[in-house]
Amino acid sequence: QFTPDSKHAIYVKPTASGLSEIWSRTLNRGVPQRLIGGQFDAYSPSFDPSGRYLYFVSNRDHNLKFSSYEFNYLYVDAGRLFAARLDPTAPALFAAKSDEFGAAKVAPIQSSSTDPGQSSRKIDLTDLERRIEALPIASGSFSGLAGAHTGLVFLQGQADGSNALKRFNLETQKLD
Repeated sequence: QFTPDSKHAIYVKPTASGLSEIWSRTLNRGVPQRLIGGQFDAYSPSFDPSGRYLYFVSNRDHNLKFSSYEFNYLYVDAGRLFAARLDPTAPALFAAKSDEFGAAKVAPIQSSSTDPGQSSRKIDLTDLERRIEALPIASGSFSGLAGAHTGLVFLQGQADGSNALKRFNLETQKLD
């Protein structure tokens, strides 16, 4: 996977402890840099076509369940979808909403199928972990992420073992 400006290769690298991390290698210098990882699994990176976000899955939700028969802990549906802003000066993806009466409404993220500013977008991978936001989707099992002009398309694991194709719309901030 390459960043939209074609300056970095993005890849998943396993750690000695068995976790996965998302790394970058600058193409002109070849310097590897860990972008996302450390304490949690991070995998399945995908860029949106306009170069605004890096989407990925990370097992950060520890939904602890106890066994009914023995004293065992089970962590189920630990995966969650995340987006990292590639431009550190860009506004937050999900801005805090005011609960004050008469407060100004924040405009939703606008996207279009043709984005003339794509080639001039700023992509700064430094401190990317500080710009990560969880998508407002319940935790679960996710794979096959693909950034789209209006959001993210992905496969979500179902209780029967099958996968369902889903789409998260950034403009409405809901699943379509």
